[in-house]
Amino acid sequence: RENFCEVAAGALAEAGGGAGQFPSKKVRAKDIISPHMQKYIGIVHEGTKRAAALGFPTANISLEDTSLSGVYAARVKVGNNEYVAAAFADPERGILEAYLLDFSPRTLYGETITIELYERIRRSMKFKTDTALRFAIDDDVAKVWEYFKKHA
Repeated sequence: RENFCEVAAGALAEAGGGAGQFPSKKVRAKDIISPHMQKYIGIVHEGTKRAAALGFPTANISLEDTSLSGVYAARVKVGNNEYVAAAFADPERGILEAYLLDFSPRTLYGETITIELYERIRRSMKFKTDTALRFAIDDDVAKVWEYFKKHA
């Protein structure tokens, strides 16, 4: 089984805080390594920065796979380094965003990263307040750590 994801070829052009448009090309970027791991490769582009405003800055790549949705225990490869991450797949926005745990913050725009999804932690949900979303993300992060401790 093969899926594809869009790989951004340039920076996201924000238009008044709405969804931006950016050049892209389709490439084969997902491999099934095991029944529980899917791999997506893409170039990091700028997003809306909502997660960062909540205290959870993310690395965003484009996502064409509309069957993928929710929060996942993940690993992200940046250059030669690998990080545990909580990843959110949003098929409505066509984005896969990863909050890298134990990552020294720096700008990743324009860098190619690999996001490996291992297990879905929860389904996508709407939250009435930023506080409720922040608590949910904190819980997601705890579940991601728990997942990788069990599967070390």
